[in-house]
Amino acid sequence: MFRSFNAIVKYAIPATFVVVCFVWTNELRAAPPGAVTEMNSCLGPRAKPKVRPKIVNGWRVESKYWPGQVSLRFHNSQRQETGYFCGGTVISPHWVLTAAHCVYRSISVDASGQFFVNFSGIPVYRDLGFRGRAYLQVVMQTDNLKAVDPANVRDVTEIIIHNDYDKPNIHTPYQRPDQTGHDIALLRLADKWDGPYARLSLDASSDPATPPGTTTMVAGFGDLQFGTPLKRFSTDDGGAFAAGSVTLQEVDLPTISEQACKARYSGSVIGDGQLCAGHEVEEKDSCQGDSGGQLVAFDLNGCPYQVGIVSWGEECATPKNYGVYTRVSKFSQWIRDNGPTSETLQTVRTSRVPDLNAIDEQKKLAHESISELEKLLSPVKGVAHISLRREGEAAMITNNKVKLGGKFVFDVTSETSGRLIIIDIDAAGKVTQIFPNEFIKSNKDSLIERGKTIPIPGPNFGFNWFKASLPLGKGKLLALVVPEDFPVKNILRSVDRGKGFAPEQAPTSYLMSLLTQIYSVMRQRSGGVARGAGWAVESIDYEITK
Repeated sequence: MFRSFNAIVKYAIPATFVVVCFVWTNELRAAPPGAVTEMNSCLGPRAKPKVRPKIVNGWRVESKYWPGQVSLRFHNSQRQETGYFCGGTVISPHWVLTAAHCVYRSISVDASGQFFVNFSGIPVYRDLGFRGRAYLQVVMQTDNLKAVDPANVRDVTEIIIHNDYDKPNIHTPYQRPDQTGHDIALLRLADKWDGPYARLSLDASSDPATPPGTTTMVAGFGDLQFGTPLKRFSTDDGGAFAAGSVTLQEVDLPTISEQACKARYSGSVIGDGQLCAGHEVEEKDSCQGDSGGQLVAFDLNGCPYQVGIVSWGEECATPKNYGVYTRVSKFSQWIRDNGPTSETLQTVRTSRVPDLNAIDEQKKLAHESISELEKLLSPVKGVAHISLRREGEAAMITNNKVKLGGKFVFDVTSETSGRLIIIDIDAAGKVTQIFPNEFIKSNKDSLIERGKTIPIPGPNFGFNWFKASLPLGKGKLLALVVPEDFPVKNILRSVDRGKGFAPEQAPTSYLMSLLTQIYSVMRQRSGGVARGAGWAVESIDYEITK
């Protein structure tokens, strides 16, 4: 993301670009030199679809959940002044992976080979009162910049930037990873690190490439809000440091298809060397100060592994302004050739990566999301009512079983007035927005009045019943009532819905967006979720049989 044209390289040396850092931690010991290992245990799943109140609109997290988490800084030991500017991941005892734009150009080298900048020559640091020569350091495994353990700090003896990023004619006057790609660099540590390392996706088969909507996460000490100036904080020993956030923040982000990302950033380098992640609607993202950190996906045990490096994007946490990340697997050979040659690299096996096209995985993710949504609205559980009945009959189906090919209608009643949303999850885990749909011609048509029953399909649908179709098995219908002024258009789109009922192409992203939008509206209202305030939720299980 670059200031020169309203994009941001998530911060590097201030006023030049913006950098993003994300990291994870495990409790493993290093394998023998030269080995490529797989992490067999971790502290537990992190990618649950939870609604938690910035990284922008993220939440505070302990570093133990981010193996290999590091933060890059410039430190003046004489004046005890420090500037945190990027993130990265430690991938072996002597090597850190980060973004090229974090360490390209503006760093000098002294006679002893140490890397430094002059705070007085960098406006954002100068404006905070920082002065003098500050040396490049890496801070390992911390989640609070006010409590950095000196034992976790390492100097840097070598910086290796990808040759195809080094194009001075393009990076003028600002860094432009959007035009060069190859936004990747390695830092050699002066002293060995014996703590946890990040696992890497070193093969495209372990990347979350398809389908889009895979849940990933990112963390860092970057800005909690786009456009805010770098902040000065005091330390307990009388020193000062500059950072976007004092504490480590994390956020969940669904992946975005390459096609959608290219359409959003026409003219930028987006291909097999990049991954895109972000929200269509939600205000969640990495931001300034997070560059260079890791974007992680999750294996079958819910344990993290790095798939991307925070690179650039347009603003932070604004709808459709996706973050662009360097795809680690694309540069696996470059990492091996230029970095750890005799040291351990922890990787993830393809056999341990979830197949998001698998029915069981789709069902699991969809039902976890619905469960979180019902928890969020638990005070108004049962305020809405939903039932099935056979076409032409008045009585409801008591066991909610419908034979394959059978014709049925469902009725929704609510004890509160508001806007109705109905979602179906079939036996294969496919998520379909049943209502509103393309047959709803105005916002008024999606409203439900207190005590009134709405049959679906309704009189304006152009058909009178649904037909039970494959797959056989158990599904779930969810009825939501939200306040009339709920921004339903932002979440519930009617595009690409053949006859109004096509399955969502990115169900995880769809449900996460709905969850967070509901949470956001709840936070803005003093009464929260209360009976009679326009909120209701109910779900029923059904089964299609032979």
